[in-house]
Amino acid sequence: MNSTLLIAGGAVVSASAVAADTAVLIRGSKVAEVGPTRDLMTRNPDSTIIDARGAIVAPGFIDVHIHGSAGSDTMDATPLAFARMAEFASAHGVTGFLPTVMSSPIHKMLAATRAAAQAAQAARAGARDACSGHCQPRRGAQVLGVNVEGPFLSPAFKGAQPEEGIISPDPAVLDQILEAGGGHVRIMTVAPELPGAISIVKQLASRGVVASVGHSGASCDEIGKAVEAGLRHVTHTYNGMRGLHHREPGVVGAALVRPELTCEIIADGVHVHPIAVQLAAVAKGPNGTVLITDSMRAAGLPNGDYELGGQHVIVT
Repeated sequence: MNSTLLIAGGAVVSASAVAADTAVLIRGSKVAEVGPTRDLMTRNPDSTIIDARGAIVAPGFIDVHIHGSAGSDTMDATPLAFARMAEFASAHGVTGFLPTVMSSPIHKMLAATRAAAQAAQAARAGARDACSGHCQPRRGAQVLGVNVEGPFLSPAFKGAQPEEGIISPDPAVLDQILEAGGGHVRIMTVAPELPGAISIVKQLASRGVVASVGHSGASCDEIGKAVEAGLRHVTHTYNGMRGLHHREPGVVGAALVRPELTCEIIADGVHVHPIAVQLAAVAKGPNGTVLITDSMRAAGLPNGDYELGGQHVIVT
């Protein structure tokens, strides 16, 4: 079986340009070379060819904030749920994602965190075995870890987070969640203005977890203190947080000007106005802007009645 794959003739997107009639040579599990199609085809005549003429060839997207899709949700806490989410993601150009746990009664959060961590571990083991000398097909995007949205959030900015799952910052609960994650928790959302939240931010930073602000009414100064403690990310910027005011810039103002913070954006044209998306992109630049779906189980399905965190949702 041939161990090289040549994606030939497409418009290849890189960090700085889009190159027409370009080929990508993949050897094993690595991109070995990118160059003019004719040149790479001449030098690699035995490669398996994928004809990409008329198509765009780009790196896969990484979705760091997704609750569900295709009828499944992270809170289902089942292998089938993550498999469905993985297949749906890859069909839409996503090659890796972080299943996102909602604020819920702690036993449900622990079960979902544990299940998502197991999916990440299985995906990691599969990736190691998939291309050891020969390219093997693998179904769906890879679960890269776990995103935990809560439970230390502000009830006043809960958004779609179930209020019964929101609690005050508690180091013991944090330990339970991180233990359930088995080293796979990558991001955790906290409202840093809450009593005890700065300590949580420090613990997350010291344990290699990205501390993110979200569902928060923090002032600009409070965000500054959290950044000093290790805050590095913003959960769905603009949504579920204190907005920008000329006398109190709030979470949004701090997010846009602090270089330490990367900003998630739901760029669907509904959650955030296109001008606000543009403002964030200009302020943060490409390296500080993170596009997310924040999708729920209804993604990819017809309009109708669905469930999100125990809440009835109507998609029209």
